[in-house]
Amino acid sequence: MIRFALRRPGLCALVLSLLSAPLCGAAETTEVPLDHYYGFQPLEIVKLSDRAHSLQAGDFNNDGLIDVVAVDNSKNRITLLLQRSKKIDPTTHSSDQVNQIEDSLRFETRHLPVDRDIQALCMGDFNGDGRIDLAHFGEPDRLTIRYQPESGVWKDSKELRLPEIQPKAFAINSGDLNGDKRTDLVALGKSATYVILQKEDGTLADPVVLRNTSPSLGLAMIADLNGDGRDDLFTQATDDQKQPFCIRLQNGEGKLGPELRFRLEEPRGIVLQDMDGKPGAEILAIDSRTNRVRMFSIEQKGSTAKGAGGDEKLGRIVQYGYGGAESGDRDLEIADVDGDGRPDVVVSDPDKAQVVVFLQKEKELDLGTSYPSFLGASQLRLSDIDGDKAAEVVVFSSKENSIGISKFEDGRLGFPKNVETTGELKAFEMVDLNGDGKDELVVVTKDSAGRGRGASKYNVSVFMRGADGKWGNPPSPKPVEVELKGDPHRMVKVDANLDGKWDLLLTYDGGKAPKLLLQKDGELLPEAESGGIQLGEVRAGAVFNGQLDKPAFLVAQGNFARSMTLDAQNKWQVLDQYNAGESNSRVEGVATLDMDGQPGNEIVLIDTGANKIRIFRKSMAGYSAWRELELAPFQYRGLKVADLNGDGRADLVLAGPGRFAVVYAGQSEYKLTELASFESKLKDVFLMDLVAGDLNHDGIPDVAVFDARTHLIEILAYQREKAQLVHAIQFKVFESKSFQRSSDSGFQPREGAIADVTGDKLADLLLLSHDRLLVYPQDGGEAPAATKASAGK
Repeated sequence: MIRFALRRPGLCALVLSLLSAPLCGAAETTEVPLDHYYGFQPLEIVKLSDRAHSLQAGDFNNDGLIDVVAVDNSKNRITLLLQRSKKIDPTTHSSDQVNQIEDSLRFETRHLPVDRDIQALCMGDFNGDGRIDLAHFGEPDRLTIRYQPESGVWKDSKELRLPEIQPKAFAINSGDLNGDKRTDLVALGKSATYVILQKEDGTLADPVVLRNTSPSLGLAMIADLNGDGRDDLFTQATDDQKQPFCIRLQNGEGKLGPELRFRLEEPRGIVLQDMDGKPGAEILAIDSRTNRVRMFSIEQKGSTAKGAGGDEKLGRIVQYGYGGAESGDRDLEIADVDGDGRPDVVVSDPDKAQVVVFLQKEKELDLGTSYPSFLGASQLRLSDIDGDKAAEVVVFSSKENSIGISKFEDGRLGFPKNVETTGELKAFEMVDLNGDGKDELVVVTKDSAGRGRGASKYNVSVFMRGADGKWGNPPSPKPVEVELKGDPHRMVKVDANLDGKWDLLLTYDGGKAPKLLLQKDGELLPEAESGGIQLGEVRAGAVFNGQLDKPAFLVAQGNFARSMTLDAQNKWQVLDQYNAGESNSRVEGVATLDMDGQPGNEIVLIDTGANKIRIFRKSMAGYSAWRELELAPFQYRGLKVADLNGDGRADLVLAGPGRFAVVYAGQSEYKLTELASFESKLKDVFLMDLVAGDLNHDGIPDVAVFDARTHLIEILAYQREKAQLVHAIQFKVFESKSFQRSSDSGFQPREGAIADVTGDKLADLLLLSHDRLLVYPQDGGEAPAATKASAGK
């Protein structure tokens, strides 16, 4: 029995006043140890199974008392432990069998049968009738909602089929995800997250699809994380060991926004709880590197500006997903496709025969809408072909050997219409070659008949759109034949010699130097390879035409970037070089844009080796390293620069296989701010998980931490005035030798919850360990009857 008497407010005040009063001969006052304010009544044990999981507490028969629910996959059922209004007298309910675990005197046990193993369970009022319902997911694709009846058997249910849901605990959860005061559901899939909103009539709407930025999202939790009174979505990217915390904040319109990433390497246990009494929940996590409990809040820095160039106003990084990352051969382009005057983002999705359009609305991009397109449509360009101030989407599919043009009309993107071409298409570009303000279509086709030594012959042809809307070859530029060492991966327009005319660069996916076609006298001329400095094996995403004091052609190479140009003899010359400065640096991209809000652009290096965005600013000595932004591990494919929030400043867009990141220049960045940390002084502990709740009835949540090595529970108190977590009490759950069975696996206790399951208005500690539920009723600290009588005399 774990019990301490100094718990009631009146009694605690009396003791503290006595201890603080001057005593004869006393040199100093004595503080009451924290463990005097925590205690539990005799342990209660409920038999479950060693496959029980998803322990939760709620009112499951609408009697006003808190009950317990857990999944029992050993018998394909959900177990409800309904709190009795009156506890059964143990003298009338006993067994003669030695070591027999009695049925619970505290709970009435009921079972809800299921037809398959359940991987995840959550609860909430999913039809607006005021009663707590259950939702559970079972493989391969079935989400089931079971509605609590007014009384009797749970019969009403609804099933939804959701593809590729993560088959693990916390893959589903509930909360108000659109600010309408109704409980909604969220389910984490491999390529998408599904938000299922509850409608006004209590029914569930069709799922809203949020494209994931990671194929391994887990641990869905919902709480107000930024203190605005709206529920936000927290998940963990298990494939990202550097920045695993993923948060989508709910905006004022009741929609979840793009994803924010935060750094905490390899956390073990995570819980969301309002610890400091201020608006917004804190994040409590166990840092696996240090075995410490750490407490964080998220804050948007820069509410009080430090002035131009301060770190707080450097840039806000958010991430958008566009499906699975299996197909790395995608394109991302930016232009105004819906004609509202604001740039939008369009991404190809070749494996799913679609393109995804992210429209700019209300100072940010929406979360994307997919539209059908060619199968294998990997390459795309955006160009206002018909002159209506809205860009068309030009797509190329190598699988269908077709180039087509889609137009955004009537609120959607149409299916691409074919452009008549001949030959085996390999790459294309939209570029204004004749200076009339309209782009021509340039295509690369393979000449299957022509093959040189170690190279194949390709034709580069130009198509121009006529007044009748048809495409044909103009007299100039003429088709040009080039020899290439393989199929080009992309063709990109560049101004290599900085003469104000677009040239064309044929690039490969790696291992080969690109081929340059210079525009001269209205024709495209293949540039012969020569000695001296070369571009090297650069990909399409490594080159950028930008603006510094004058136009610049920038190339990312190795651990640096260079400003380059072709001289009069068409040989490459280096005008300047910008070194990353770290041995593990790998600069894959470079761009110019205004990052400090002052006149003139900065140079930005995308360093995927060190996972940093490096910013170089002009000084008296030229461009030198100035600031850095931390970048989540990113498979870089390319970048774009455009104003995506309507503030008049260009933003930086980084494209990857399954997601893209936007650095909103000049916006305040969200930071993960550490508020407190705790390192246990107990010997040989290995902190594995934690739960939070008020375990001493003082109105401030405590933290119960599970030790997986010695099977201890250590309770931490949070002292708000000092903003620190401190040790309060610890106790052992069981001795290791008592539970050595072949069926045991994993750490124990493996789950926990804090809730009032005894009906005394005090939160109790519940632990799921092996095949048992352990209930530690909180001791209210009442003085014994004899003590009360003595005090009254």
